[in-house]
Amino acid sequence: MKNNRKDLLKFIVVIILLASLFACSNAYKKLIPYTFRDKSVAAVVSGTPWGNVQTNSYFTITPTPTSGKSDTDKLLNTIVNIGTTVINSIEANKAQTKLDSAMKKVNVAEIIKTQTLQQSSNLLHFNPTEDTKSADFLFSIVINNYGISANSWASSVNFQMDVTLKIYDNATSALIWKTGVNESRPVSSSFFLMGSTAAGNVLTALQLSQLTPDQMATGFQNMAEYTANELANKLQKDYAKSREAMKK
Repeated sequence: MKNNRKDLLKFIVVIILLASLFACSNAYKKLIPYTFRDKSVAAVVSGTPWGNVQTNSYFTITPTPTSGKSDTDKLLNTIVNIGTTVINSIEANKAQTKLDSAMKKVNVAEIIKTQTLQQSSNLLHFNPTEDTKSADFLFSIVINNYGISANSWASSVNFQMDVTLKIYDNATSALIWKTGVNESRPVSSSFFLMGSTAAGNVLTALQLSQLTPDQMATGFQNMAEYTANELANKLQKDYAKSREAMKK
């Protein structure tokens, strides 16, 4: 009986995954009736408020929200998940202080929103606007998770991102397209040291802890821009597919 239940559960999971993959592969079809050229597009961003991190990690960054901050400023839980090896608590506290300082220099949510809108407009030739009420289309960006992690101080640092982009017809509020970036990838030292996303030597957690707050801020900014560019590129590819479908 137990085996039958396990087999049934596995079957259901497979069906759900296949349905999800099929839906994603055909997402471009909803774009067929729409054109973006010379239309106006606005964007909003949302996510988890500050200070709600639960982890068994060695340390985490959980900034205390300031009463004067806007919702956008309080969006992200930046999770720094580093295992307990080699380094002592004093060095960990120093690293946390620098990472906290770096995150205050970078508005990750605003970068992802602005860069996604601008990069998409360069590709699809629409007019970005801040008027969310009268725009022809609305980009809704949800930052589910954004941060860095490492299993130990000697291991490589991974950049983790889980961001969803939905596009609505603003006149009807109809959802016309959806995609996401959900991945974990090793962070190159060039992210932090040279202001570049080019491939290079993988950064270890110990090396990260030795960077200055400004270098850390550069890395977070580059990672935010990378995320935005991934979203824009996915939209461009699906929009191109929808134009090809129209010709058939």
